[in-house]
Amino acid sequence: MSSKKALDDKHEKIIRNLLKEPENKKCITCNTNCPQYVCSTFSTFVCTACSGVHREFTHRIKSVSMASFTAEEVKALQEGGNKRAKERYFAKWNSTLFPAPDQSASADRRKDFIRTIFVDKRYEGEPPPPQDVPASKPISAVLGTQPTLTVTAAPPRSAASNAPATSARSAPPSNP
Repeated sequence: MSSKKALDDKHEKIIRNLLKEPENKKCITCNTNCPQYVCSTFSTFVCTACSGVHREFTHRIKSVSMASFTAEEVKALQEGGNKRAKERYFAKWNSTLFPAPDQSASADRRKDFIRTIFVDKRYEGEPPPPQDVPASKPISAVLGTQPTLTVTAAPPRSAASNAPATSARSAPPSNP
């Protein structure tokens, strides 16, 4: 067996294991079970119908079983996947106001949804931090104690500063 074939088999095995994760068991767009394609543009798993729509937007689509994946693509899928993509591209999405297409949705409905979510990025939020980098720790975890807040009182006001303010303008002359 050639080393290229062995590497392709290794990559396919990794991707198939990623497909077993709960978030990746359904198409990110329409929730169809068992997606068989990867949208490497967004590091997501999609069904056959949605893969065709993604292709219309020139997003890179590959079949899990028929294509070869580079080490970079596999790493991107390991760091990404449907869960991380939803955290980013669906961050501000309201499913009541703009419902996702279902499995029986028309191509036009899928296209509208994919355009809105992935092309226009209308509901995009901040990208989540990379998985291999731990999130920042609270200051108490770093210092080992709870931070203290020191409040100092303002210096006492002098009697002169308590007097009512006077205007800088002079008073009008009085008539005799």
